[in-house]
Amino acid sequence: MPPTARTVLLALLLSLPLGAPALAGVPLELQVGTFDPQLAPPDLPDNLRLDDGERNAADVRIVQFEGVLGEERRRLVEATGARVLGYLPRQAWVVRAGFEARQALATLPGVRWEGPIEPGWKISPELGRRPFEDAHRRDGGRLLVSIDLWPGGDVLAITDRLVQRGGE
Repeated sequence: MPPTARTVLLALLLSLPLGAPALAGVPLELQVGTFDPQLAPPDLPDNLRLDDGERNAADVRIVQFEGVLGEERRRLVEATGARVLGYLPRQAWVVRAGFEARQALATLPGVRWEGPIEPGWKISPELGRRPFEDAHRRDGGRLLVSIDLWPGGDVLAITDRLVQRGGE
């Protein structure tokens, strides 16, 4: 290779960024918004956020990976004791994981982010804005809403949390 070509090649190689994460800025896509969980989750009022104790105890979590999800990754996740409940764009699963499984999840190769799902992330932005087909669902200044639980969800515990946060 002529010296001029070597110099140009070296200059090009030196101009490339070093150490950039493979998926820098890859966001999660939820109904409440699209955000990078490593940088800045959506702003939520305090009553729609987990406190530190709830955050540590939360067993329904998001685990986001670098790269493509596949059967091999799923087997690795399930081998920790976590149960995959669903997919979230981009490169993430919702899982149910106890304390030991959460610790093991964090050590899996390619995990970009792992954390609990904040209550406010699960509320549709259309709640209270879109007209109901059945008008009685808005009677008396209250909204009658439907709540979907993840498989294995504890109905009584969820009901208690809703009451603590102002629901009836």
